[in-house]
Amino acid sequence: GYDRTRRLWHLESPNWTNLDTRQKRQWSTPSHFSSEKSLVLIRDPKERLLSSWKSKVQCNADAVDTFDARLILPTLLDLAGFSHEILSYYNDNKGLETPCLDLSTFLLVMFQIHLQGKEGLVNDHFRPQHLICFLHVGPEDWGEVTTIDDSNLTCKLEKMLGIAGAVDDNGQAIGCRDTEAMRKEHTTGDLSQYTTMTEVDEAILNAITRKEYEVLGPYLS
Repeated sequence: GYDRTRRLWHLESPNWTNLDTRQKRQWSTPSHFSSEKSLVLIRDPKERLLSSWKSKVQCNADAVDTFDARLILPTLLDLAGFSHEILSYYNDNKGLETPCLDLSTFLLVMFQIHLQGKEGLVNDHFRPQHLICFLHVGPEDWGEVTTIDDSNLTCKLEKMLGIAGAVDDNGQAIGCRDTEAMRKEHTTGDLSQYTTMTEVDEAILNAITRKEYEVLGPYLS
């Protein structure tokens, strides 16, 4: 059965069976890769970046991964060329123990990183998707590029893994009707909730996600 304690993106997880995993150096050419079955899930770039800010670096100790924040934030500031004293402001003036950044400051840090062409060096949570799965093989060479909202996702995944027609522990057929169960709602999907975003914030967010939309836009609709 599915083990919720093991993360899905760890392909060595026992949740994955009948799966052929290879490192990128094992694919000789993009054409060799495109001849194989493959599927990749993408997210809306703005929604994904804001979601990462909320879970990793926002100034809310009850909603943020404090362990990740202590590892990620100093590196982000270093890449941007910003002083770590920024973190001291929140620690000293607001009485917060966990390193954090408000949304406007976070976007400014990311903007500086992008201006210097260092966006490929940031933590995977903040790295543009075209510099992760599509760095060596473009989306056009993948078998399927889709989102978690794809109503046919389960069918596509089953077909790729060769498990169409499988049954669950109760002997019930597992098929496309289960796609809804795979979906995880993210509150960041509605950007209007960010009432504190200024026009400058929105302009920066547009700028640092522009290239990502250019590459992935056709696959997001």
